[in-house]
Amino acid sequence: MIQINSVRRYLQAQTLADITNVQGTRLLPQVLQRTIHPPRITTRISTFNQQLPHEPAWRTWRRFLRTISNSCYVLYQPLGDWLVEIHQGRHWPAYVYDPANDILYSHDKDDQYFPHSRIEPGIFELNHFIRPVPAHGYPTAVEITMGTLRPTCNFIQANPARLQILTLCTHQVQLQPWEYALLQHCTELQPSTSLIHTLRTCPLITCSDGSAANGGGTYGFIVAASNGQRLVACHGMAPGANANSFRSEAYGVLATVRWYFQVFTTLQLTGHHSIKHYLDNQSVITRINQSMHQRITFPNQRLLPEQDVIDEIVSTLRMLPTSITVAWVKGHQDAIQNYDQLPLAAQMNCEADNLATSFANNCDYHSPTVIPLPHTPAALHLNGTSITGHIKFRVREAASIPILHRYLCQKFQWDEEVIHLIDWMTYRYILPKYQKSRITPVKHLHAISPTGHIAHRNDHHQPHECPACNQEYEDNNHVIVCSYVSRSAWRSRTLHLICSYQSNQSDPYFLDILRDGVSRYHHQLPPPQVTQYPQRYQHVITTQNKIGWDQVYRGRWSKTWISAQEAYQRRTSKNANSTLWMLGLGRLLIDQWLLVWHLRNEQRHGTDQLRHSQLQAQILHSQMRELYSYRHKVLPCDQHIFQESLESHIFNSSLDALESWIQTYQAAIQASLAQAIRRGRLQNRMITEYPAFNPIVRARHQVDSVDLMPG
Repeated sequence: MIQINSVRRYLQAQTLADITNVQGTRLLPQVLQRTIHPPRITTRISTFNQQLPHEPAWRTWRRFLRTISNSCYVLYQPLGDWLVEIHQGRHWPAYVYDPANDILYSHDKDDQYFPHSRIEPGIFELNHFIRPVPAHGYPTAVEITMGTLRPTCNFIQANPARLQILTLCTHQVQLQPWEYALLQHCTELQPSTSLIHTLRTCPLITCSDGSAANGGGTYGFIVAASNGQRLVACHGMAPGANANSFRSEAYGVLATVRWYFQVFTTLQLTGHHSIKHYLDNQSVITRINQSMHQRITFPNQRLLPEQDVIDEIVSTLRMLPTSITVAWVKGHQDAIQNYDQLPLAAQMNCEADNLATSFANNCDYHSPTVIPLPHTPAALHLNGTSITGHIKFRVREAASIPILHRYLCQKFQWDEEVIHLIDWMTYRYILPKYQKSRITPVKHLHAISPTGHIAHRNDHHQPHECPACNQEYEDNNHVIVCSYVSRSAWRSRTLHLICSYQSNQSDPYFLDILRDGVSRYHHQLPPPQVTQYPQRYQHVITTQNKIGWDQVYRGRWSKTWISAQEAYQRRTSKNANSTLWMLGLGRLLIDQWLLVWHLRNEQRHGTDQLRHSQLQAQILHSQMRELYSYRHKVLPCDQHIFQESLESHIFNSSLDALESWIQTYQAAIQASLAQAIRRGRLQNRMITEYPAFNPIVRARHQVDSVDLMPG
């Protein structure tokens, strides 16, 4: 397999079609012999970096080929007709036939092909007299008959995509669905005649911006002449499951350049005037410039976030008949300076931002799936959503999140519906604050913090009681509800912080509900009753009761908190961000838990050396007593470790001496004990299965034998 694969990589073959003729009937001669092939200039994708394999590998390769072809290397099972156009293949074929326009092309270099003049349908001139152009069509075999070329048309023409009509400058243009979705909301701000005249005669300035809010992305762009006259405005949706500012900004650039491409093609503009495009995201500009200057596209580049949009932008820029300079402009300058005093680029940025924001406010529709872009050959879909960035993380998330949800349901005794009631987006936003001390919050979130109960379960020498109130078993719940004086003061402080949290922006009923629910949890009382509060808040109480009020200390809130807070802000005409409001409240309670956990650790381990030494002595003496309980169970050769004269001396020695003795002999004692147990089991087995090995049975057997001897 290694030899076959090395030859396959050297031949740059991914499928059988890469090493057969265009008809798909027989193998190519050059794939049979060990020769140094020149670089394949027809390859249009990344190539394998494979050295020339040795002769044994080629012999194995030829034996493999005989399993799929005869001695003349004719395939036992010929390949079918071509299903894809040339831009979807891995190599540029020698000849291309366009059935829609009855045009035959021959390859020059890269995507450039020479058109051949048509003599009559299906028959073309042998020589070419027209400069090379980008070709469209399918790979085809060609027969040379009487000085003419005749394509065999061994392909299956794909059904053309459903085109949609869009009017640009009084011209109707047929667009693919993905491009129509980009430009369907374009608005011409000038009369068509004036607009066309300006496009033909004046340099243009454009600016785009993007916005990501409420789980969706939007974009907007504005086109203006160099004198500041606004020509076109457009906005739309940036599809994708995980909306972010980068993708929204990139979609704004893509919509702009596609508008340019369609206008230049429709109006047949010469492109003598340069174009300058502004946006306020430097990362998008950097990625575009990097892709524009790359000669080779590496496979791992496809894994970069939002690379599908970047590839489509770069491809469109290369097809435009004029140059476009992408430049950065500082965003939101109208917040610190009057709009009328801003430069033209800054004004257009503000307008593009308003276009994107208005589309987000007026259109609730968001598509989690992306219409495939032409220059993205593959896309990943998980659970009905398109994954456009952080692919490894999303795959791991899709594999692990269902398992984690099942664990949480079992851990906290939830019904399956409870998982869908939790606001996981807020939960995800809350946690990054605690990334530096990640281990402690993660254990708290899953109720496995090393309290006395868990510490004693993992190491029975550790005490299991509460260090403050001496309750027999200290679990994660007891840390909060402990009746000790310092814990009571902490609980009072927490309730005070809840009642005073953003009092000018928070719904008073919300704070009262939260205080009531948390207070009842502190005193281990039943959860709040929905009948005690107005109708509009009962759903919040019901859902949080199902989740549990202890979960607010773990960042797990019901989805209804944010929606009800937004409704309150609309009723009172407040402009606060409800997401930030929920984020601050969630972090407030986690911060409070970290305080009580720090208080508990001080009570457990002490704040001075004396308390720490007492706890250490308690653990070391417990370990010593356990080890000395094995003194009569280890092998006889190891019993010298437990000398009577040393026992009282060791137990009365310093903590350092105790710890040193344990570290020195603990492993030896455990190994000796294990070996003694194995020997005991073996001896019992031998006595049971082979009685002759029992000394008493063997002695009796000898006596009986003597008595039964004749004479």
